[in-house]
Amino acid sequence: MASVLAGEICGQGQNGILGMTLGFLLLAGWALSLLGCAESYRHMEAYMGKGGKTVMTVVYLSFLIMTGSFVLRKVSRICAEYLTAGAEPELLGLLLLAAAGIGIGNDLQRRARLAEIFYPFVMTGFVLMLSLAAFHMRTESFEEPVRLSATGIAREGWRTLAAGAVLAVLPFLLGQVREEKTLKRPLLEGMGKLWILLTAAVVILLGTFGAGGILRMEAPVLQLMAGTRLPGEFLERFDIVWLALLLCSLLFALGSILFYGGHLVGMQGKRGRMFRIVMGLLIYAGSVAGGENGIAKYYLLLTEWFYLPIFSVSDTFCCGRLHGLKRAGCVPKEERMKDKKMLRVLTFSALTAAVMLLLGGCGGVGPEARAYPLTVLIDAVPEGYQVIYDMADLAEMTGQSKDSGTGENEGSTGIVYTAESLEEIRNLYDRGSQYELDIGHVKALVLGTALVSGEEKLGQVMDWLEKDTSLGRNALVFQAEQPSAIMEQRAVLGDSVGVFLNGIYENRENKERRPVTLDDVFYCWYNDRELPEIPVIRPSEKGIELER
Repeated sequence: MASVLAGEICGQGQNGILGMTLGFLLLAGWALSLLGCAESYRHMEAYMGKGGKTVMTVVYLSFLIMTGSFVLRKVSRICAEYLTAGAEPELLGLLLLAAAGIGIGNDLQRRARLAEIFYPFVMTGFVLMLSLAAFHMRTESFEEPVRLSATGIAREGWRTLAAGAVLAVLPFLLGQVREEKTLKRPLLEGMGKLWILLTAAVVILLGTFGAGGILRMEAPVLQLMAGTRLPGEFLERFDIVWLALLLCSLLFALGSILFYGGHLVGMQGKRGRMFRIVMGLLIYAGSVAGGENGIAKYYLLLTEWFYLPIFSVSDTFCCGRLHGLKRAGCVPKEERMKDKKMLRVLTFSALTAAVMLLLGGCGGVGPEARAYPLTVLIDAVPEGYQVIYDMADLAEMTGQSKDSGTGENEGSTGIVYTAESLEEIRNLYDRGSQYELDIGHVKALVLGTALVSGEEKLGQVMDWLEKDTSLGRNALVFQAEQPSAIMEQRAVLGDSVGVFLNGIYENRENKERRPVTLDDVFYCWYNDRELPEIPVIRPSEKGIELER
C-alpha cells in the first residue's frame, strides 16, 4: 500500500504531503486507542454479544481477504511485467501464494523476529534507492506556486488513514504479546519511520517525474526503481535488486494476511490452519476476478467508504463498552494464547529464494527465444508510423549461433514495420516473428524530424512508449531527419546503432553536452507539453555524427 499511496499523494503536490502527515497523525492516535481497547476484541462475545461477534468476525475476515487479493494482484503484475516475459499473472499468483503460505507459522512472536531479520535489508535497499534517485531530481518541479487547500489536505489525510486500515487487526494479535505495555513506543517509532520514508519518496518522485508525469503512472515507485542506476553504470538493470526487495516485502505482507485470518478464526474456537487454505483460495479468486477492473481498481474506494467507517464505529463502541465494564468491575479475565510451534524461517526463506530465482532467471520465455532490440527508430510517414528495430546480433556477441535457421536475432539489419497505428505495428511483429520482443535492453531511441514536428502523432508515440514498463528510462534519445538512413549506416559502423550512440557520450574525454534520456523526454512532455533539446544525428562517410 505504501507504494500505491506515494503515487496517489504525488498527484496532489504540497496538499498531498500535508494530507499524508495529517493521516499519519490520525493513524498514530488510532493505534493508541486500539492498544487501549485490545482486550474487548479478544473477548468480543462478552462485550458485543454473540451476534455482534459474528458480524464483526465476518467484516474483518472479508477485509483481510480483500486486502490479500489486492496485494496478490499487485505482486503478480510486478513479476509478470518486470521480472518475467510471457508468464501469465494468474500462474505467477498461484506460485507466489504458495510461497507466502508455506512459511506462515503459528506464533506471532517468532513471526516478528522473522520481520526483524528482513527489515535491515529491505530498509537499507530502499534508502539506497531513494538516495541514488535523488540525483535525478529537477528543481523546476518545485518552482510552481503553492496552492494549499483544506479540502485537498483533508481528502489525502482520509486516504492515508484508509491505506493504513489494516491496523484494525492489531487488537486481535495482542494476546500473543507478553508485554503489551511496551508496544506503544516501537509502534509509534515504526509509523514515524514509514512517514519519513514516504515523505522522502513523494518529494523525490515529484522532483524526478513532475506532477504531470506522475498522474499518468499507475505505479510511479516502480518507474523510479527502473530508472535508478549505480554510479559508473557498471551494472545494467540494477532495478532487479530493488524489485527483489519489494517482492520479498509483498510476500511477507501476503503471508501476514493469511496469518491474521487464521488467527482470527482460531480465536473463535475454529480450526485456523484449515481456514488459511480456504482463505488462500478466496484471495486467489479475488485477485483474478474482474482483471484490471476488479480488486485493483476498487480496493481503496471500498476501504475508504465501507470498511474504515465500520472500524471507526466498532472501535468507539468497544472502547466505551470496555470503560463502562471496568468501572462496574465486570471485565472478563484475560486469556492468553498458548505458545505455538516455531515459525519455519528456513523453509520460508528457502522457498522464497527459489521462487525469486525461478521467476527472475527464466520467466515464461527463455532468453534463447527472445529478440533484443538495442535501438528503436520511430518516424511519421504518410501511411501512419514507421518503426525500425535494430536487433542485437546474439550469434556475434556470444560466439554461438542458433539452431533454428534464420531469424531476427541472427541478422545484423533492422526490421522495418509500417502501419496506420502503433498497435498494428506490434501486432505485425507478433504475427510474423517466432521470438518474444524484449525491449528492456534498448540503449538508444531515434525519433524522426517529421514525427517531432507533429504534435498529435508525437503524443501517441509518447503514450505508447510510456505504457511499456520494460523500456528503460535511461535510454538515450536522438533526432534524425530520416531514421531509416541512420539505420542503413549499421553496416558501416559494424555495431548496433544504439551501442555506437552511447559510446559517443561515454567514451569522449571532452563532453560538450549532456545526453538526453527518455526520462528527460517524458518529464518535459507530460509536464510542459514540449520536448527538450534533443541531439540531432546524421549519416556520414564514417557512419554517424552529431550535428553541432
